[in-house]
Amino acid sequence: MGVVLLSWVVGAGRVGMVQATAEPLPADPLSVAEVARASDLALQHPDVQRVVAKTRYRIIFEQRRLEEKPKLRQEKPPRRADVVMYVYSTGGGSANSAALAPKPVDRTVHVVVDIAKDHVSEVRVLESVPPPVHPDEQQEALQIALRDPRVLKRLGLEGVAPDKIRSSAGLYQPASEIEGVDPKAAPPTPANQPCLRNRCLRVFLQGDRGPLSFLPLVNLSRQVVDRIEELK
Repeated sequence: MGVVLLSWVVGAGRVGMVQATAEPLPADPLSVAEVARASDLALQHPDVQRVVAKTRYRIIFEQRRLEEKPKLRQEKPPRRADVVMYVYSTGGGSANSAALAPKPVDRTVHVVVDIAKDHVSEVRVLESVPPPVHPDEQQEALQIALRDPRVLKRLGLEGVAPDKIRSSAGLYQPASEIEGVDPKAAPPTPANQPCLRNRCLRVFLQGDRGPLSFLPLVNLSRQVVDRIEELK
């Protein structure tokens, strides 16, 4: 990683120490300052603002962009960042913005930021391309589940207090479950299956005696428990 250089300065009857930070090495990860700058540049870009303005969104991750190896040894690889955020189409609560405006479908925004040149080089707005689950989303999903009367009733039946629950959560992707559905049943659509257009998490609950017999399917976009599923 880049090193901090310390040098002594003598002058005007004073002795002091000056701190200077060396340039980052080619393979160094992004610094805290670089991550913060990448996020700021991404959020300030007009194309991003058009998507996230008056919505509820969350930055899922900011990380050093994987680049092709330079063809010449003396060439420096670019220092660029991938900033990925998720825009929830509707729902209460607040991840970053309290102002809400319903949208038909959740979206993922992928921004490429050139750190060295201090500008945004690419913005892509994607649908049906969910990013990984952020740890804060797992905690949010649990809190939504614990506010639902159906979940509280089931906890009571299993003799587990809400404050004793441990949980984990995984991304629910309905497209992977369409095979094997009753052919006579109505096909999944955004109207009858909100999780086709919203971000939904399966919340796995565990008490002192082990996993519980059910799991809530939480719609983070609508901030509700979509349904309760039985563990098989």
